[in-house]
Amino acid sequence: MDTIELGSDQNRAPGRSRSGWLHLTVLLGFVLLTLVMTLPLVFHLRTRIAGVGGDSFCFLWTLWWVKKAILDPSLSVFYTDFLYYPVGVTLAFHTLSLANSVLSIPFQSFLGLTGAYNAMILLGFILGGWGAYLLAYSLTGNRIAAIFAGIAFGFSPYHFSRAMVDLNTASIHFIPFTFLFLIRWRRRGGLVDPALAGLFLGITGLCCWYYLLYTSMAVALIGLVWLFQSGRPKHVRSAVLGSLLLGLVALAVISPAVMPMVKAVVEGTDFMNPGRQEAYSADLLAYVVPSSNQPLFLKWVAPYYRSLGGNVYENTVSLGLVVIALAAYGVWGRRRAGGDRLAWAIVGLVAFVLSLGPTLQIAGRSIGQSGWLPYRWLIQDIPLISHARVPSRIAVLVTCSVSVLGAFGFRDLLGCKMLRASRWRKMGWVSLVFTVLLVELWGAPVPGGGMPVPHFFEEVAEDDDDYTVLGLPFKGWTVALQDMYYQTTHGKRIVNGLVARTPVGADAFFDEWSRAASDYGFLQRHRVRYIFLHASLGPEPWHVQTMDGLSQLPWLRRLDLDEPGIIVYAVQ
Repeated sequence: MDTIELGSDQNRAPGRSRSGWLHLTVLLGFVLLTLVMTLPLVFHLRTRIAGVGGDSFCFLWTLWWVKKAILDPSLSVFYTDFLYYPVGVTLAFHTLSLANSVLSIPFQSFLGLTGAYNAMILLGFILGGWGAYLLAYSLTGNRIAAIFAGIAFGFSPYHFSRAMVDLNTASIHFIPFTFLFLIRWRRRGGLVDPALAGLFLGITGLCCWYYLLYTSMAVALIGLVWLFQSGRPKHVRSAVLGSLLLGLVALAVISPAVMPMVKAVVEGTDFMNPGRQEAYSADLLAYVVPSSNQPLFLKWVAPYYRSLGGNVYENTVSLGLVVIALAAYGVWGRRRAGGDRLAWAIVGLVAFVLSLGPTLQIAGRSIGQSGWLPYRWLIQDIPLISHARVPSRIAVLVTCSVSVLGAFGFRDLLGCKMLRASRWRKMGWVSLVFTVLLVELWGAPVPGGGMPVPHFFEEVAEDDDDYTVLGLPFKGWTVALQDMYYQTTHGKRIVNGLVARTPVGADAFFDEWSRAASDYGFLQRHRVRYIFLHASLGPEPWHVQTMDGLSQLPWLRRLDLDEPGIIVYAVQ
C-alpha cells in the first residue's frame, strides 16, 4: 500500500511514476472487472448488442455507414441518400460519434458489426475506469484511493445506464484523460501536456458533442479556480501559449466534423429541435436513490423511476452512498477544501445545479416556477447550444468530480490515526469500502438486445445492382430503426430513416411514397426493386387491406418466402 503523505494536495501528487508496470497491472484489472461487471456480454459478443436495443440500432447503422463512406470515395460521411431517398439527408448534426465509428472499423473486420459495437461499449468501461484511476492517482498519490475513483467513475450507474441505449453518451472514457493532462500541465509546464489535453478534449467531442461542451466548461472552471488561488501566474506567456495550444489542438481534432455543421448552418438548413429539457432533467433525489440497474434494489426503486419524466436511462444519475460519503469526507473531513479539492468541488457543484435543468424537480414533481434555474439562461436560451436538450447528461461531470473527491476522502480515511494503528483494521476497512462500492454499482446481468435479420436481406446483399427497398409502413421511430438495421445487411437505399437532428423537409417525399405502390412509373424512376411489409408492425386489418391492394397490382409479385417477420413483393 502506498505511503500516505500529509502535506498539501499539490505536494502529495507524485511526479512521473517509477512504477509504470503497476499502472498497466491496474489496466489489466479493469479489463477483468469490465468483463465481470458486464456479464454475460462477453459470451454473446458477436450476436447480441449490449443494452435494450432502441437507439443502439441507430448507432449500429452509424458504425456501418461511416465505414462504408470512408472506404467508398464516391460517398460522404456527412451526407447520405441511403436514407430518406431520393431527398437524402445531411448527417452534419447526426450523432455520428466519429471517434467510436472510426475506431470500430478494424473491429468490424473480425468481430462483425455487432461485435464492434460491443467492443466500443466495453472499451468505454475499461478506459473510463483506468483514466479516472490515473487522474485520481496524479492528485492523491495513493493507488488504493485511485482505484476506488476509477471504479466509482468507470462503473457508475450513470455510465451503465447510458451503455444500455446510446454509444455516444456511454463514451465517457476520454474525459478523465483531458483532466489528467490539464493537471500535469499545471505542475510540469511546457507545451506537451496542454497539447495532449486538447487532443483528448477533441476526441471527447468526436465521441459526444454534449461532453465536448461540458468538459470545456469544466476545464475553464478549473482554470479560473487555479487563477483565483494563485493570483497572476508567474509565467504568463507560458500559460497563454498553453491555453491557446489546448484550444487549437481540440479545434483541429473536431474540425472535420465541425466544418459540415458550419456549412449546413450557412446554407440555411433548418433543423428540428426536439426540446423537452424538463423531461430529461435530473431529479434532485436521483443522485442518492439507488440505481435502476442494480437488481437487488430494483423492486424498491422502480416506483420512483416510473414517477419521473423522460426515460429511466436518462434519469439514472445515482452516485452511490459510499462514494458520496467519502467525497464529503474528502472536502470537509479535514476541515478544509483547499488545493485541488476546491476546483473539483466547484466543478461538481456547478454541474449538479445545471443537471437539474430549467426547473427543479423532486420525486417527479416540479418545484417553483418553470425556468428559474440557471440552466435556462446558460444553455437553453442560447442558440445552437440549446440543441443540447438533455440536462441530466451534465451529471457525467458530477460523477467525475465526486469520484475524485471520494479518492481524497478515502486517502484521508486510510491516513487517520485509528487505521494507521492497525494494519489489519486498515485492510478490513479497505475490503468493506470496496465491497459496498461494488454492490452499489453492480449492474449485471447486462441485458442484450437482438433483432433477427430476415435471410431475404442477406440474399439482397449479394446483388451488386443499385436499387431501393421500400418497407411498409415507413413512418414511425420503431419501423425506421428496423429498416436502418436491415440496411446494414442488404446495403440498398431506403425511403425513411432516423437522425438526431432531422432537417425540415427531409420527409418531403413521404406522401409520394405512401402512393408509390400504385404508381408503376414512380417505382421505376426511383429504382424500387422490392416492397416488403413488416408483419410484426401495425394492426392485422392494416396488413390485410394492404396485401389485398398490392395483390391487385399487375407489376407486383409476392415472393414465396418462409420469413415470419416480413412479406415481400418484387416489382416486375
